[in-house]
Amino acid sequence: MADPEQLSIIRQGTETWNKWREQNPDIKINLSGANLPGAYLSEADLSKANLSGAYLSEAHLPGVKLSRADLYKANLSKANLSEANLSNTDLSKADLNFANLSGAKLSRAKLSEAILTKANLPGAYLSEADLHKANLSGADLSEADLSEANLSEANLSGANLSGANLSEANPYKTDLSEADLHKANLSGADLLYTDLSEANLSGANLSGADLLATQALDTNFDNANLTGACIENWNISNETNLNNVSCDYIFLKGEWNNKTEKYDFSERRPSHSNKNFQPGEFTTQLITESLENSDSLEDDDFYKDDDTDNENNLRITLCFDFEIQAVTIDNRQVSEYGHIERFEHIKDIDYYDYIEDSSTFSIACKSAIGALNEYEQLSSATITINNMKIKEMKLD
Repeated sequence: MADPEQLSIIRQGTETWNKWREQNPDIKINLSGANLPGAYLSEADLSKANLSGAYLSEAHLPGVKLSRADLYKANLSKANLSEANLSNTDLSKADLNFANLSGAKLSRAKLSEAILTKANLPGAYLSEADLHKANLSGADLSEADLSEANLSEANLSGANLSGANLSEANPYKTDLSEADLHKANLSGADLLYTDLSEANLSGANLSGADLLATQALDTNFDNANLTGACIENWNISNETNLNNVSCDYIFLKGEWNNKTEKYDFSERRPSHSNKNFQPGEFTTQLITESLENSDSLEDDDFYKDDDTDNENNLRITLCFDFEIQAVTIDNRQVSEYGHIERFEHIKDIDYYDYIEDSSTFSIACKSAIGALNEYEQLSSATITINNMKIKEMKLD
């Protein structure tokens, strides 16, 4: 319960309240559960105040001093907190729906499980803030500073993060689907298991980012920088836009380091430390490497048939999400999306089914060829991915 005397004073406005605080600097402020909807308290000194559970919906609080205050489960929906100082403040589970936090200082603030749907935070300072499981769907975070922020399991779907700084941030298992990250800085960010489906990352800086098992279906990476990123088990589709990507080198493996509490990247591509990708080489290089590192298809007894002298040629076309699109034999299409009965069960190749095996592409191709080899005897096969020849093999 709020202190009755303090509640009476604050209802008299900012000037009276600030004067009282100056005269009583050692008194602890207890306004927990206070009912102050629509209150006009711009630039009020509420630092270190206990406002847990307070009702401040639609309150006018621009420039208010709330550093180190306790606003746990407070209702600040539609409140104006522009340019407010909320650094080191506890806002966990607070309701900040549609709140105006433009330019607010929220560095190291606790916002875990807070509700900030469609909140206005352009240019806000959220460095090292804890936003674990916070709901920021549809929020405006353009040009905001989220460096080193904890965004694990937060909902940022449809949020505007254009030009935002997320360097060294931790968006682990974060929902960034359909988010606008145009020209955002995600260098060194931990995007492990993050959903970037249909997000706009055009011109974004993802250098050194951890994209392990990231969902990037239909994501726009046009002109993005992926140099030094780790892409182990990331999931992309044929609609993922990798045009004009800047990437000198990437890593295919990440291993957790208990000492540094970060992932150490390995299996650099190109493997030589002094060699970089040529322009446009990035998208095909990672696929080629996966096939070259796999077991030879020619050596697998599953495909050997000493009795066949059939000269038919098989071509399997895969898109980036590993879905087998069509199969042709001697330029005659015999299957599309699994019309052949024995082809049905492997028409959709799911990357995550093969996480434990580094030869993902080889397994997918083997499965397809094996199923069709039972349908019609084959002697050779050519695999193409996005119309680029990747591998030829003998089947007899």
